[in-house]
Parts: sequence; structure tokens; C-alpha cells
Amino acid sequence: MGWEALKEATKTSISDVLETMFFLPLELSESKGGGGLSQTPKDQLMGVGLKFSGPMSGEVVILLPIKLARSLTADFLGQENAGVGTSEMEGTVKELVNMITGKALSLFDEGAIFKLGIPEAAEPAEPIDGFFSEDDNAFTLLFNAIEHQLALRITIGS
Repeated sequence: MGWEALKEATKTSISDVLETMFFLPLELSESKGGGGLSQTPKDQLMGVGLKFSGPMSGEVVILLPIKLARSLTADFLGQENAGVGTSEMEGTVKELVNMITGKALSLFDEGAIFKLGIPEAAEPAEPIDGFFSEDDNAFTLLFNAIEHQLALRITIGS
């Protein structure tokens, strides 16, 4: 499988979705081990996962600070941050992972048909360092988004 092609498709997808839908520019972080995000307490993080199947199967998980999820949701819904609840944030991040995954897979293999599952809340693991580990079946991309970082992990064969 072309890891580099999948990474490039994912980088393009997340940047396009966040810039177009949420007006949030991103920059790929060169930090190793999760940068500042790995130091964020677990109770201040939100995770959402989405399983997919097709020519390859796997899962995409996005991990971001709750502050960033609140800000994205407020901007998306045209509300003030204070008026955004947990269910709205979760709904926005679920839609975010759905859009990113669909676009990344179609960029990776535009002729393939993938079936996307239903996005589900994913409890950030502790220690969180495991989220940022690289292996033969997974990779994680870390992005800087103004004041925050967010990470996206793709695991194949899950």
C-alpha cells in the first residue's frame, strides 16, 4: 500500500476541509511524539473515530483539544463559544472526521468505493503517547492550528 500517497491525500483533505468549512488554516507540525498535544490532560481532549472498508479497511481517529472543538463548533454554527455544548461539539467533530475521511480516501484512490461507518466518540487513551507511535499499520499527522494542535491517526486493518 502507498503510505506516502495516503499521507499526502490525508494532508490535503484535512487542510481543504478545515480551511473551506471552518476557515481554519493548518500547518503540518514537525514535532515528534505529539508535541504540545501529547501534554494536554486527557479530560481536555476530544476524540472521534470513523471506521471504513473497501479495497482497504481501517479507522481514522481525530484528536483535538476541547477548546478547539468548541471554537470550530461556534464558528460553524454561528454562535458564541459559551453557548456551545458537548453534544454540539461532538456532532461537529463527527462531521469533520466524516468529511476528512471521505475526501482523503477519494483523493487516495478516486476509482475505489469505500464504505464509511458512523463516526463515534473515542475516549483519548492514557498515556496518549501511543496515539503518536508509528508502526507498519498506522501513521499519525500532527497539525498546528493557530493556538492549538490537532492530530489525525489512520490505522489500516483495524
